[in-house]
Amino acid sequence: MADIININKAPYDFGRSIFLPFQTGPGSAAFVFKSAAVYGVLITVLLFLFGKMVMGSFVEFMQYAIEMEDAPGDASEMEVVMKMFAMMGKMALPMLLISIGGWAIWAMVEAAFLRRAMRGEDDGFLPWRFGKDELRVLFCRLIVGLAGFATLILVHFVLGVLLFGVFAGGSGSGVMGVIVGIVTFLGVLAAFALFIFIVIRLSPASALSIAEDRFALGDTWPVAKGRFWPMFGSYALITVVGYIIANVIQTVLIIAFTGSFLAMIPEFEKMGGMPPEEAVTTIMEILTQPSILTGLAVAMFLYYVFQAIWYLHFAGVAAHATNLYNTDRAENSVDVFS
Repeated sequence: MADIININKAPYDFGRSIFLPFQTGPGSAAFVFKSAAVYGVLITVLLFLFGKMVMGSFVEFMQYAIEMEDAPGDASEMEVVMKMFAMMGKMALPMLLISIGGWAIWAMVEAAFLRRAMRGEDDGFLPWRFGKDELRVLFCRLIVGLAGFATLILVHFVLGVLLFGVFAGGSGSGVMGVIVGIVTFLGVLAAFALFIFIVIRLSPASALSIAEDRFALGDTWPVAKGRFWPMFGSYALITVVGYIIANVIQTVLIIAFTGSFLAMIPEFEKMGGMPPEEAVTTIMEILTQPSILTGLAVAMFLYYVFQAIWYLHFAGVAAHATNLYNTDRAENSVDVFS
């Protein structure tokens, strides 16, 4: 069937691939903005819930770090170091929960979008849930991410072996230095290129799984065949434009917060004679004032709303390619059996 599919291919619509989230039927724009708002609220709540645990442990970590400077001997210093490691462990757990929670929240948004784009389903006012579709998206993203990471590790391992051979078999001449530089540069390019190739070829995994109502990662490879470069162009444009907008938003938010911090300068000046431990606690009390937390929550919400819209455009590229692949299969099957 793979050879048959190569006979006729539906044309790749560059514009549709980029703006597909807004082209999935009536109410597309409302769906995108509602999904972005839900994502922004849930991520902000998640960060505030577990971020408080991280900050509490961080304060203790800094206090132990200050205490280590005054430790009378090696034994006392080692005891403080162990306490610092314990605080790092306490910070790691909420950070892990934040990562898993954010991963699951995005799966809810992406699965809802893919049901619209791949199945034409309209789940009503609240299309976000957590079920088998979301689990498929989670596992697809996990495996694709691991595949990309493993590719980078493998290429860098091979590069390391090559460089070791160059150093072991050569001298310290200038020519050898040039060779090492060229090999390193080409190795980094090869790692990046192979990473991009594998990730793009596997990127339709979630869309195909939702379209076929099964975990279809094993059948994903042919989806991007013959459409790799158009997909690469779509992803590249979305990445560059999104990166620019993200930096503009971050800059605006930083400028907005700069005014708030300037107003706190008198409070910071009062801390000049405080012991370091007390100063750390006072700084945290200042930074956790309701006005600061409210502003931070609004800023985080706005940024994650944008991030959700940005990420939906990435998902739209994979969904468009999958729709074209399904069209290819349907049309060529009719040609064969008619």
